[in-house]
Amino acid sequence: MGSGGSKKSKPPPPKTIPGVPPQPPYLGPPCDYRIENFMVPYVVQTDFAFMPTQGMPLNTLDVNVYNVTLGSLYDMGYRLVTFAVVPASLTVSGFVTANVKQTHKYQGICRKLPDDEMPQQWSLKVVKSWLPSTVFTYGLFRLGDANSTADSNHIFQTIVSEAAQGARLVCIEITGFNSQNVSQPGATSAMAGAFGGQGAMNLCFFGQSPNMILGVDIFLEIPRNPTSTRYVYQCVTIPMKVTWLMAMSMGGKWKVELDWAGVTSQYLGTGWKLVEVFMDQNNSSFRDNAFFTSKITINQNCIFFFEKEQSKLNDNTPLYEATMAEYHAPGKMTGGIGTTTASFNPAWEPVLTHMGAFGWELVKILDTPAMNFDGMAGFGSLTFKKIMFLFLQRKIVTAAPSTEEKTEPAPAPAIPPS
Repeated sequence: MGSGGSKKSKPPPPKTIPGVPPQPPYLGPPCDYRIENFMVPYVVQTDFAFMPTQGMPLNTLDVNVYNVTLGSLYDMGYRLVTFAVVPASLTVSGFVTANVKQTHKYQGICRKLPDDEMPQQWSLKVVKSWLPSTVFTYGLFRLGDANSTADSNHIFQTIVSEAAQGARLVCIEITGFNSQNVSQPGATSAMAGAFGGQGAMNLCFFGQSPNMILGVDIFLEIPRNPTSTRYVYQCVTIPMKVTWLMAMSMGGKWKVELDWAGVTSQYLGTGWKLVEVFMDQNNSSFRDNAFFTSKITINQNCIFFFEKEQSKLNDNTPLYEATMAEYHAPGKMTGGIGTTTASFNPAWEPVLTHMGAFGWELVKILDTPAMNFDGMAGFGSLTFKKIMFLFLQRKIVTAAPSTEEKTEPAPAPAIPPS
């Protein structure tokens, strides 16, 4: 110990993360995350064509399970930023009849409220919606050559209705149905996005699949105290083009094209806030074959949701900026006699922690159909990386005036008049 005052050491800069570009210093507060995980098993029985049978037992969690858990975090000073459902494992067994066992990770990602936000101002509300979907395929056991249509009107109507009562949209996620929830006549309850991800290629006979009703959860925040503040939303559809060029083997490479920067700069540049990116299951795929190569193209619709306070519709002052981090989730696929098993580990927590240190708040983890194979991991095993997009945004913070006392120069001595 000494008589002189000790200087506080500056915290070390955040470590760099592979694949994440370096971040410049940020003057605003960091974003601290808390993640709640739910592991959910599924059992699906399909026929030889990989087409779902009528009435297949595809049950999801009761929404009250994660609603109560995530809602209780609001009392602890957290707010939900997104709810993600990602496949953790998939096993397909059988020949004529295929039994598909899946385990999905339900993940609620929350952030700690900064000091400038009033705690316990909002409560979480989960509303069940549905997404009718029909798949058309052509050819026999052909990868691609298919298209899918889905009607998202009920989702939009639900958001508009809730917003009129003062609610704010948090996120939209396809989660599945509880067997008690299916009310659409002649439809099959289904979970979207098998291991191939949303918009995955279809393996089935030519023709039309059964009409499927995809269970959707809409996560909203409702004010705890009555308020006259209302929010409005803009929905912009952006096409995602995914191509896979394969030469002589499975070692092809995927390419994903999505003009997210163009649309976010347009709306964020006029005062809007990005709140969600949703794949609406409207997609088409086809394949071009050459002598030594095969090219598969998938066209997928992505809907970007923007929010603005109704009283500030004419205020075009930019408030937020956005970025995207491409994340490659490692996985492994193993084949046996009559059985294929695949699993991957979507461990993006280090990326979120790194980006959160610079104030970036997660908006969406977008699971693309792209999957790059790395090579053999042993007899009958392949390793791969699944390409995912992490969309983030943060408030625009300008340099604050310095609070340090400025030392004024001493006045010049007065000179008496001669």
